[in-house]
Amino acid sequence: MSRTLSQSTYFQGLWARRQDVSITFLRLLGWIAATRAVIPVCRRHTLVRIINGMTTMNARVTPSRNNTKSQSKRGPDEWRMAPLLLAVLSTLTINLLGSQGVWAAGADGGLPNGGAGNGSGGNGGADSASDGTGGSGGGGSGGGGGALGATVWLGMNSATPISGGAGQNGGPGGSGGGGGGAGLYLIGGAGGTASNLMSVSGGAGGNGGDNPTAGGGGGGGAGLLSNTGWGTVSVRTGGIVRGGAGGNGGSGTVAGGGGGGGDGAVLSTSGLLLNFGTITGGTGGDAGSGSGGSGGSGGAGVRAGPFVIINNGAGAQITGGSGGGNALGGAGIIADTGVLIQNSGAITGGMSGDGTTRANAILFTGSSAQLILSSGTIITGNIELTGGTAANILVNSGIVSLSNNFIVGSGAQLSFVASTPFALAGNISGSGSVSFDGSNVVSLTGANTYSGATEVQSIVLRAGGANTFSANSAMTVLSFGTLDLNGYDQSVASLAGTGTVTLGTGTLTAGGDNSNTIFGGTISGAGGFTKTGSGTQILSGTNTYTGTTTINGGALQVDGTVAGTISVLNGATLLGSGTVGAVTLGSGATLASTTLGSGLHVNGNLGIGAGATYAVALGVAPGNSGQLTVNGNLNLASGSALRLVAGSGNYSDGSSYTVASYSGTRSGTFSTITNNFAYLVPVVSYGSNTVNVQLVGNAGFQSQGFGSYAGSSNQQAVANALDRIYAAGGNRVTANLLGASDAQAQRNLASLSGDTAGAASVNAVANINQGNAAIGQRLAAVDATVAGSATTVDADPWISTSISQQNQSSSSSGASGYRNHSTAFAFGHDHALSSNWLLGLAFTANADSLSYTDAGGGGRSDGGQAAMYVRYRPDASNVFFKGVVSYGWWKNVQYRQVSAGALSSQTRGQFNVQSLAMYAETGMALPMATLTVEPYAAISVARLHRPAYTETTESGNDALALAYRASNSTQTSASLGVRLRRMPVAGSPLGWQTDLAWRHRLGNNAETMQLAFANASAFDFTVRGVAQARDEAVVSGGLNYAINDTTSAFGQLSVVTGKAYASYSASVGVRWWW
Repeated sequence: MSRTLSQSTYFQGLWARRQDVSITFLRLLGWIAATRAVIPVCRRHTLVRIINGMTTMNARVTPSRNNTKSQSKRGPDEWRMAPLLLAVLSTLTINLLGSQGVWAAGADGGLPNGGAGNGSGGNGGADSASDGTGGSGGGGSGGGGGALGATVWLGMNSATPISGGAGQNGGPGGSGGGGGGAGLYLIGGAGGTASNLMSVSGGAGGNGGDNPTAGGGGGGGAGLLSNTGWGTVSVRTGGIVRGGAGGNGGSGTVAGGGGGGGDGAVLSTSGLLLNFGTITGGTGGDAGSGSGGSGGSGGAGVRAGPFVIINNGAGAQITGGSGGGNALGGAGIIADTGVLIQNSGAITGGMSGDGTTRANAILFTGSSAQLILSSGTIITGNIELTGGTAANILVNSGIVSLSNNFIVGSGAQLSFVASTPFALAGNISGSGSVSFDGSNVVSLTGANTYSGATEVQSIVLRAGGANTFSANSAMTVLSFGTLDLNGYDQSVASLAGTGTVTLGTGTLTAGGDNSNTIFGGTISGAGGFTKTGSGTQILSGTNTYTGTTTINGGALQVDGTVAGTISVLNGATLLGSGTVGAVTLGSGATLASTTLGSGLHVNGNLGIGAGATYAVALGVAPGNSGQLTVNGNLNLASGSALRLVAGSGNYSDGSSYTVASYSGTRSGTFSTITNNFAYLVPVVSYGSNTVNVQLVGNAGFQSQGFGSYAGSSNQQAVANALDRIYAAGGNRVTANLLGASDAQAQRNLASLSGDTAGAASVNAVANINQGNAAIGQRLAAVDATVAGSATTVDADPWISTSISQQNQSSSSSGASGYRNHSTAFAFGHDHALSSNWLLGLAFTANADSLSYTDAGGGGRSDGGQAAMYVRYRPDASNVFFKGVVSYGWWKNVQYRQVSAGALSSQTRGQFNVQSLAMYAETGMALPMATLTVEPYAAISVARLHRPAYTETTESGNDALALAYRASNSTQTSASLGVRLRRMPVAGSPLGWQTDLAWRHRLGNNAETMQLAFANASAFDFTVRGVAQARDEAVVSGGLNYAINDTTSAFGQLSVVTGKAYASYSASVGVRWWW
């Protein structure tokens, strides 16, 4: 018997615990197999009970009271399989009786109802024997939930009342109440029917146990439950399906919360629900007495997956349960993906426990949902779409008005399809989008605030009052749609599409979202249009409205027609190529004709007020400018301005343009003339019906030529050459530069100067220094012995590789800075002639990639150098001498991005740089206890030669290529420094060295280059390349590691920094000796 009790109990609070019923059913079958039970086949209504393999008729089990040990470990939420099974074969219905609780068997329910759960919680612990203090009460287990009322297979027709078992109350130890069982469980599969249901109820949850920390109430069971595919479920007229009520919380210092009400129907997979009666969620339980407890929420009326729900007729109702205490009520319907709801009855959200707040009537939580509203529809409560969902609302005949509020979550899409005229009297809020379609009229009468987009398809969307369209929504009116203001003022975030807007006497305001949109449809009526925001609204259709167009912000571009008058306010712009009515520009407003050969046609007077501007573009060709045609009077107030905008191209001194024409009279002149030409100035004249502009050289150009915009000595040098070319008749470069804007002029002079070629010489000096450093690392190994020793080493080869980056900023001469990534490989071989003399040869290969920091372009430098080096150290002396003589050769390819006004090109220059260099160093090696200190002085001289070369044009105009004359330069520097060295000694293969030095550059620190334009070689000019730092700090540190008696490895990090220059390098190498 003990085995039977350890395995026996019932299905507890099935839906309230949200467990998968199918899993529980499988567990039941598994338990039957485990106990070797055999289910006899019975006929008609014979009831069979199987207990521990024994067959009895209508028997009841009473467990032994002495089996409390195993039961005390079970909480109220455990699943414990009951050995109770009833088979009713004539109706293919299985009725599961409520099983026992913890202490006593549950009573059988009358067929087909579930039995009540039973059992109380355990008692509190005994008083403490040690000091007489009362012990804390133990937490007793809550009562078990009621069993399922019925499990329906195919073909059931049940008009019989069905209810799930009630959960039992929690015990005095403060345990929670048991959950109620579901009323009816559908598992038959597609094609099954559960028809003519009259009364189906989920079991009520048990109350929580009282305790200082009280237990919570159990959740109510679902009335109707299906989690497999199903056919049709129908609720008859007058029938009721309801979720079980939640249990009340226990009382104590900390009150227990009320249990949630069960859902009326839970339909998780496909099928049809046909409701003629009432489906309601269960009521939430109240909190117990004490602090902190809250009531349970009401259950949903229907919670459905891809079901078809037909709520049919005046008597059909789907209602959410009321909340307990101050908790929220349940939604009328919670609809997941694929739900279709057809309603001609009532759908109501449940009220909160305090009676002040109503829950959603319908909550859409999935995509592809539909709601069809027909005559008789009553919906009480909001309709909400959560984020990412989509729902279509189809409105059929008989619907006059919907007063519900709609909440559209982020990413959700709400669509109305109207086959009959109706009004939306509620408010639409949220951040999702809304669309309107159908063959009729939808009137908006609520205060809508949603911020998602609005799309008007084949329908009339009509305002039922002022500001009923959402001012936060971007409005798109498609070609067959109509936006009807109905004489009321409205605001939208923006306007787009090709449909129709009818104003009546209302004014439409658009642009608050600052976007750029195009409306190519028609705006009609006696009302007006107001543009706000910083974006551009384009009107490209034929707009016949006769009210005033007001531009408060951004730009209105009229490429179609606007019949009414236009007022442009401070900070706003009117432009386009269409036709408009009379125009008035206030202070700070702009009228723009910035498209060559195009402009507005004004049918009426044009008034440009004080502080207002007419901006017009001038083309390269004389006479080609923006156009403005006024079929009326031109009124220019004192303080009005004309702004001329230079395009790109070859402007000529003396070019003339007509920038405005008018048929009436003119009053006033422009007070201010502004332009963005660098070297030209406009002269404005007024004809009988025209405003004209002629370009002539400005005062700066007349006195300083192209150099009036030079910002450095190199820019002035190329400007002087251009002045001489211009004086000799000019060429394409001077003609295009003449029409450059202010912003272009100095940038053009910088690109034309060609001073970037000087980076090649600076890079060559860096490579020479890099080669000397590699030799210096080799010689450091030779100095492992102190002065006076007589070590002779023969035939020692060595190799090393290094990477570095140099950053050189621009010079005051205007020469562009550069960035160089360099890789070098060096190898050498030396021979000790005696203990005093060492002679060696070294070869270094370089691969460099350059980019210019202040001018477009870059290049490569690849080559190397060969060197002979010597080291001399007299015997018994601390003095040493080192010398290096080298020859270098590097092939350079450089690209420049060049422009002059409208001209631009990419040029390519290829040239070699050759060097003959000498490095000499002397110092003293002063041995200390563990170190050698070497103060030293050095001098370096490099003679550089670059042959003449002419750039070729890779793309663009060849007039911008340069021809460079041959050049020679000498770079000289002197250094003072100190080295600290610890070489490997016996027992320690690792040594190190550091080098700290100051290097001072003597004489000229920048290359001077003479060059000319390739197509104007007679007009040469001289520029200076990027300047090297006059003083530099050189810091390096390295490690030497003796691998064995004949091989050692080394590594070194170096930093060279000076004014506007920094170099970082790392090198590694290996040397051998034998």
